[in-house]
Amino acid sequence: MVFAINKIVFSSIKKIASVNNREILFSHRKFYCNDNHTQAHLERIGFDFLQGYHSVWETNHSMHGCFALDGIAYSKRTPSSQSNSNIGFAIEGGAFACTILDLFVPNCAGNIEALLKKYGAKYDYLIYVGMGWFFAKFRWKPMRIVKQISDLDPLLKWLIWDGYGFYHGFFNGHLNNSFVKTLDADDYRRKAIDQGFGRSIWFQCGGDIEQIFKKVNTFSSQRHGDLYSGVGLASAYACGVDEKSIAQLKDISTKYLPNIAQGVAFACKSRVKAGNLLPETEMVSEIICEMSAKDAANITDAALVDLPIEDTMPNYEIWKQRIQSNFKTVCA
Repeated sequence: MVFAINKIVFSSIKKIASVNNREILFSHRKFYCNDNHTQAHLERIGFDFLQGYHSVWETNHSMHGCFALDGIAYSKRTPSSQSNSNIGFAIEGGAFACTILDLFVPNCAGNIEALLKKYGAKYDYLIYVGMGWFFAKFRWKPMRIVKQISDLDPLLKWLIWDGYGFYHGFFNGHLNNSFVKTLDADDYRRKAIDQGFGRSIWFQCGGDIEQIFKKVNTFSSQRHGDLYSGVGLASAYACGVDEKSIAQLKDISTKYLPNIAQGVAFACKSRVKAGNLLPETEMVSEIICEMSAKDAANITDAALVDLPIEDTMPNYEIWKQRIQSNFKTVCA
């Protein structure tokens, strides 16, 4: 009887949570893009995300959804394959679905914990970001999950808010929802959300630097640093443009180069950690950070040493500021 009820709930939630492949197409979202190659590349990322998301829903709800990602991870593990670079996006999509299972389906808890245990060593950043999609879609406050999942990383949990911001940017194009409006200007959650929204700007503008510049400038200047941090992260992790465009990004946003470089360094660390460093990521790092991707990744590690006991400023922000300070001389 209990199993039958769970199966009914599972099916109902699956319908509510469905995301059609059409929804990530640039034409459907009305995103700007003047380059067919860039558009196809960025749309492919969306399809890989949804592949991970849908694979969890196709598994038996009585088992942990993360096991459904094993087949995807294996199929994309071809050496020197472009698909190998997109495993992280599938894991991110899987994290979105696993969070839904944990919080909505009775007797189906433990999916995120299992996902972190299985894939966290390489893809913890992406898992936390994927969790943020849930809270944006269903309008929950992310702190609710902290009470249910005991071993969330106190540093990386801020990436849940990053994912929250990306979702709203990608699907809504704005952050004018009622929850964000309640946040004070100095509420750190807004800064974390803005980094995620900045990542979405890379997609909204199809990697076109002039369009990105115009989009960022529609926001108040105190938010530009975090928005550009997200733009930098997406430029080096999602990639999709050539050296000329990255050089233009460096030239057009000089004031915020340390923020952009910090985002690039985050992307480098994420790809080095996962073992799927792209030539495009290397190129972005060489131009923006003026160093190799591995050296940029090492800066993020060094910035973690001796973080203080967290007080008024979250250690996540201290970490970001330390990384940015490393690039102030390079970007001067």
